Amino acid sequence: MRERGVLPEAPGEELGGRRAVLEKVFSRARDEDGFNLIELMVYILILAVMLGTATYFFISVRDVNSLNAAAIEVRSALERGFNMANAQNQRVTLSFYGPGSNYPNTYAFKKNDGSSEPPPLGSAYFTEQAGGNTVYYIKLQQGDSGLAIAASVDVVYDNQGTLMTVSPASVTVSRAGRSKTLSINANGEIN
Repeated sequence: MRERGVLPEAPGEELGGRRAVLEKVFSRARDEDGFNLIELMVYILILAVMLGTATYFFISVRDVNSLNAAAIEVRSALERGFNMANAQNQRVTLSFYGPGSNYPNTYAFKKNDGSSEPPPLGSAYFTEQAGGNTVYYIKLQQGDSGLAIAASVDVVYDNQGTLMTVSPASVTVSRAGRSKTLSINANGEIN
């Protein structure tokens, strides 16, 4: 019977060279026990806890960043409506559509003549024909399904020569239990 880890001598083979290397490998394998089942389960448990913590942190950061990006988009839309009414010297209505509306989580710019302003390049949107005009409904944050506009709101920018009046309003966006509210006052200042 052969001893574990010891190679039998082959006739005509030298005792040095490859045989010595193999003897060294087998003797090392014989000296080490490896992991037992309990140790392996503890390592797997530690890895699972670390992975779970990292996943939770990643999702939390993603939700916060998505909400901040949506608030920045709403702020940009409010500023764009103000600038559009000022530059074109006409009334512009910026409508935000919340739950229960035909187009939830979208917004649209409508001019006094019934036409609509095309969306910025790269925006996700869809169109609808209304009274011979095309209305562009821009999806909030490229249609991120977790984001929501809390309620439908109309912001009216009325440019009358040198006087600009704005209907004060607040727009709230939310995601995963967090929310941000942006308000615009009668002077067009956004808070």
